[in-house]
Amino acid sequence: MIIEHLCPAGEWRQLRGPAYGLQQSALIGELAVAPVAPAEGESVVQSVLRQARLVVSETPPRAGDELLTGERLAHLFAWLAGAIQREWRIPVSERFHIERVEVPEGRQQFLVALPSPVARAGEVARRWAQGFVNHAMAGPLTPDHLKRVREWAERAFKPHADPRLNRFLIMSAAMRLEIPVQPLVSSVLLLGTGRHSRWMHSTITDRTPSIAVTFAKLKQDTARLLRMAGLPGGEHAMVPSRAAAIEAAARLGYPVVVKPADRDQGAGVAADLRDEAAVGEAYDEAMKHSERILVEKWVPGRTHRLTVFQGKVLRVTQRIAGGVIGDGVRDVSALVKAQQTGEFQQRIARHRGGPLLTLDDEALGMLRQDGRDAGYVPAAGEEVRLRRRDNVSAGGTNVELDPADANAVHPDNIELAIEAARVLRLDFAGVDLITTDISRSWLEVGGLVCEVNAQPQVGAPRFYDSLLPQLMGPETRIPVTLVVCAAAGRPECRKKLVAEARFDAVSDAGGIFASGRRVTGRFSDGFAAARALLMRSDTASGACVMTPEEIFRFGLPVDRFDRVIWADASSFDPAERERLAAVAAMLRSPGGMDVASAHAA
Repeated sequence: MIIEHLCPAGEWRQLRGPAYGLQQSALIGELAVAPVAPAEGESVVQSVLRQARLVVSETPPRAGDELLTGERLAHLFAWLAGAIQREWRIPVSERFHIERVEVPEGRQQFLVALPSPVARAGEVARRWAQGFVNHAMAGPLTPDHLKRVREWAERAFKPHADPRLNRFLIMSAAMRLEIPVQPLVSSVLLLGTGRHSRWMHSTITDRTPSIAVTFAKLKQDTARLLRMAGLPGGEHAMVPSRAAAIEAAARLGYPVVVKPADRDQGAGVAADLRDEAAVGEAYDEAMKHSERILVEKWVPGRTHRLTVFQGKVLRVTQRIAGGVIGDGVRDVSALVKAQQTGEFQQRIARHRGGPLLTLDDEALGMLRQDGRDAGYVPAAGEEVRLRRRDNVSAGGTNVELDPADANAVHPDNIELAIEAARVLRLDFAGVDLITTDISRSWLEVGGLVCEVNAQPQVGAPRFYDSLLPQLMGPETRIPVTLVVCAAAGRPECRKKLVAEARFDAVSDAGGIFASGRRVTGRFSDGFAAARALLMRSDTASGACVMTPEEIFRFGLPVDRFDRVIWADASSFDPAERERLAAVAAMLRSPGGMDVASAHAA
């Protein structure tokens, strides 16, 4: 029987918004921690940490060395509840809140606020973290138990994982940068507040022309536009049938590429096809993704993704197709098996249900076209390609190149990418350039812009840390004042604020008032009204009127306010006065705020 060193003390409750300085919807409750002998404290904490690293890849925070064991365990619990969700691509902030609660001697007790943007996943993570710490404190987890833990976590959290990597990374970066961020509708994110806010749908921004997105999705039209502008766009043939694809390949000359005309991320693409059979098979595969199929002349070289934002290349990655590198000793079969045992590959395999690179029909076909088989022993350093696509999702790898290093990426190639994005009038673009040597000018060695992606997938976790400040500019928040008043006095409070005209907009459950008049209908509560005010792109400052009960039940509409105004204490009824202490605690912010005690009505 496992001794519960950590256990909940009472019910936990999910809020619609943040509290205690968190950046997301909060899950709040109390955690009781049984005392641990001082002599055992450090070894217990280190044991839990060691076992946690076998389940989550994230490095735990260092904070807590000066704390007593009980509080350190509470911090570990809170970190694990977020880390297990981030492991499965649920966009959870790294910030949490813990404070000691005074209780009789014995167990230590803490008030804990956890970020919980997905309510069901947050509650499951809380229970999981509590159980994991209790089991880990009881002794080392066996390999079988760890396997069961991973399998359970996959079943529990994978259904809640964000299917859009870009959105997950954008939200994570925004929270690191202290930019308010929340999902709107149809996968669109709202970043910032009021007139400083922006919208992003993956890497499509609110300033990306829709006509440009339409062009970029049509590879044949994109290539024609590039050629019209004097840039190296590909020569394609749109084919209506398998036979037409084979005829086009013969006309263009082998090798060729077969790909859908209107799909991104390498879906259905097959390159370096050298005979009719390969073209026919590639056509059948491409038809699974689209009914509009292109055949184009294959160009030798590697694909390089140049990510352009607002006329500047921010990132260059060289794509290396899935395969192995010889060591002069092992054959291809052994090299593939060795690659599958790597830590990175195993983590991907756990998430995807199997390894990306195997000796499947595609790999064996690639070997056969070069007169080889799985028993071939490549020389040391020799590359053996086993995938026709060079995407990471097909087992490929990316090598980062410095766009500012003229010896790594020739300036002409940088300018080519900027020009390609400009031709399509895209503010954000992924330009795919095929060239044999990107350190030399495409004007010298040749090259082909095979695609311009209007919604590029940027898998680098820290890329958005540099991009978002450029997108948002120096200001990301408007000044916002929270006015806490009694339910009975709310209409008069709002009228006074509107009459004073100190704010661009004032919100309460009765609606949003701008320029002295009501501009919306009623809302279900003051929380919903405040959220609506914060998303208005014409608002330079705002006042959000909420009752103590609304704040206690729903949380706050944003992670912090510039100022809080409290109505006179005598205006609150007895039930509201009971809420005031809890509400005051929920308003705590790491950055602090100006809290004014004033008559709001």
